[in-house]
Amino acid sequence: MRKVILTHLLLVLLASACTYQINPITGRKRAYAYTWSQEVNLGKEADAEIIQEYGLYNDPKLSAYIEEMGQKILKESHLRRETASAEFQNTPFTFRLLDSPVVNAFALPGGYVYVTRGLLAHLNNEAQLAVVLGHEIGHVAGRHHSKRALQQKAGQVALMGGAVLGEKILGVPGQEIAQLGGQASAMLFLSYSRDDETESDVVGVEYAAKSGYRTSEASEFFVSLKRISDQYGRIPTLQSSHPDPGDREQNMKRLYEAWKQKGFEQKTVEQGAYKKRLEGLLVGDNPRNGFVKNGVFYHPDLKFLFSVPTDWQLINEPTRVILVDKAQKGVLVLSSTQKASTAEVVVNQFLAQEGITTLSKKAVTINTFKGYQSTAKAQTEQGEIGIFYAAVEYNGSVYAYMGYSEAAQFDAYLPYFFEPFQKFNRLTDSSILGIQATKMKLVEVTEAKPFQQLLPLPLPVGTKDLDWAIMNQVELNESIPKGTILKLY
Repeated sequence: MRKVILTHLLLVLLASACTYQINPITGRKRAYAYTWSQEVNLGKEADAEIIQEYGLYNDPKLSAYIEEMGQKILKESHLRRETASAEFQNTPFTFRLLDSPVVNAFALPGGYVYVTRGLLAHLNNEAQLAVVLGHEIGHVAGRHHSKRALQQKAGQVALMGGAVLGEKILGVPGQEIAQLGGQASAMLFLSYSRDDETESDVVGVEYAAKSGYRTSEASEFFVSLKRISDQYGRIPTLQSSHPDPGDREQNMKRLYEAWKQKGFEQKTVEQGAYKKRLEGLLVGDNPRNGFVKNGVFYHPDLKFLFSVPTDWQLINEPTRVILVDKAQKGVLVLSSTQKASTAEVVVNQFLAQEGITTLSKKAVTINTFKGYQSTAKAQTEQGEIGIFYAAVEYNGSVYAYMGYSEAAQFDAYLPYFFEPFQKFNRLTDSSILGIQATKMKLVEVTEAKPFQQLLPLPLPVGTKDLDWAIMNQVELNESIPKGTILKLY
């Protein structure tokens, strides 16, 4: 999953006057928010934030493979053609593999493309990966971030973390005090338009087709996206501007045929070789980084636990844990810091921020550990909010809890904010301390059977049989031929 830290809120400043620049795909000039060199600098600065936010997946061979594949597809892009200007041709691209189970790929302006291990697990061959990488290169080539930034008003620039979580999803304000987010996150939430997504689909297939890949294979991946969407309601990381996965499935087939008619045979699939690269891949959430069981959140590596209020959703990210109530009107965020010496210092630093009014604060003891807690309020453009801010000293770090809701509902939410903090404790259960992550194992089918009957029991913690069917791009009751290589555990 992902995780976030309490950092200073940083808005992407939109240019007061637009700049007219070349679109590498069309070859025509149009208005953008940034020059190409500014886009490159923005991407470079944001790349460090992305790495800190998600973390890189620790597999040098697989990471090198992603870089190699990305550079291969890039060669066929508009940015590397003889007709492209030198600044486009000479801009270096970086392709990174992120340690996230979420099925996702995205790009930042100026040549930074990211795929997650969750995406790799759900692809079945190299041809599918080629189309995905082509799509993301298309966003960079189309200069879609700069295009969207120009169209957004400064006050409408969405931020990841508190601002998006608080305002876009929950309907409660939080941008002024949540302090969650940065330049990279802001750019990620400058949603592309449908036209931008369609353009990236079209050129993504073009780049992959010209690289020799059978682009029709991508249609099966979009079926998987639709199945994930149907199962979980929506794919969180795919923005609403993306075309419907079902429509994209058909578009992939049409685009494949179009390039075939132009003389591109598109023969390369590389299914067996691709799957072999996934042997040992971490699948799903890594329980070493924390998981919920029977209403308790456990973190084996950091050796702590705390209770999760009933019916609250927990979102575990690399540097924070977020709790959201069922009504989506209350938010509680846990983060840690090693910079401050005591819990009292952490709380007082938070309360000292401009715009926050302290209502109460006191020292407390949380299961023998020193703690400090407070309540406060803040005035935002959307109205007044109530804040619970507390911290506890544990194992050389200070863990901070920040809960907030609309002021009118704060008293009702306060017990739910207080409960996880009050029940923070040391983790001593050896069975949980020793839990290990699920790693992908390639299994050859020795006898034709329905997929569901080929799943070893018990299933890995936190997964369903349908999850594994979707990962293999098959149906649960589908008969799997002898000799098929399945991605299992």
